[in-house]
Amino acid sequence: MSDRLIGIGLMITTVLAYLYYTFWLLITPFIDADQPVHKWFPHRQYALTVPLVLFVLMLTVVGSFLGIVMILSKAPEKRKVE
Repeated sequence: MSDRLIGIGLMITTVLAYLYYTFWLLITPFIDADQPVHKWFPHRQYALTVPLVLFVLMLTVVGSFLGIVMILSKAPEKRKVE
């Protein structure tokens, strides 16, 4: 697969996920609860908790990576000025 094909696939996936999430948050509150479209989406509580948990997980991974890199990198030795 070429890089262009992979990029197009990732863009399509991102746009579809964004449209699904936007429809879930902005459109479904205005649709009657007895409509079958509500079966396509999880409970609205997850609309905020899932992204929040993913964000905290991402911050933890990035912070841990940076901490490990800082610990393992050797600080340059300072020369004594005489």
